[in-house]
Amino acid sequence: MDLDFNARIKPCRYDGQTVMPSDERMINYLRIAGFYGVSHLRDIRLDHSLIAALIERWRPKVHAFHLPFGEVGITLQDVEVLLELKVDGLAVTGRVKCPIEQWKELCSRLLGFTPLDRFLKQSKINSTAIPPVPELTADSTDDEVQVATRLQLMHLLGGLLFPESTNLVVNLALLPFIEDFEVCGQYNWGSAVLAYLYRGLCKGADHHTSVVGGYMLLLQLWAWERLPMLRPEGVIAELNICDLPVGASLSSSLTMHYFLNCLTIARPAKRFGQLECL
Repeated sequence: MDLDFNARIKPCRYDGQTVMPSDERMINYLRIAGFYGVSHLRDIRLDHSLIAALIERWRPKVHAFHLPFGEVGITLQDVEVLLELKVDGLAVTGRVKCPIEQWKELCSRLLGFTPLDRFLKQSKINSTAIPPVPELTADSTDDEVQVATRLQLMHLLGGLLFPESTNLVVNLALLPFIEDFEVCGQYNWGSAVLAYLYRGLCKGADHHTSVVGGYMLLLQLWAWERLPMLRPEGVIAELNICDLPVGASLSSSLTMHYFLNCLTIARPAKRFGQLECL
């Protein structure tokens, strides 16, 4: 155990290529797929000290944080409110085993590119092999819009919501779920994201773990919303945001301006002290 509470716990990579699109057709597909709201959650700097302090108090046996006033945890209601992800419907489950050639064909058909063999390992693909989302024009065909939307979703799913602990790969098993946007919108993505985060927190509770998986931004937004005394000074929720999740009010451009100019990240020891005073 780190007796000085200053160990650096590193969350999985934070994919910066998930920029909110401006093309109305692409936005409509994101709405149908159920990821329009969460696509707005960006530009928030992760508070490693806060995350480390919370993980230190995570109890895997009860899946809750042990705080001075009792045990608390992230619920499906929190996921629905903060991220606007669906928390009922079809389960996101199953293990997909395909030969590499089939994965290459699927990438070519759904994502518009064919990865080289050296970037593939079973169902995993090197994240650098996935191209950025192309810019769309008024002359772009519907097929091009759908390909761009799937690329956006792959960066969002693989880089933010379900990051691999290696920080270098994306699981192609997610690809079949976004082939049809209407079917994609019927899946219970909220439960999948929360379960994946819980899995990462349980592994992170091991003091020998240095890299924590899961959507750590959800953990941070939950702490800011449910434990506002932990919210950094200068992070002000935008009140005039409509049709967006609560988490987006903390990731608006105004909030980002205040956050970058006013916030000095506290050392883990200070964050531990704040939790002890709750």
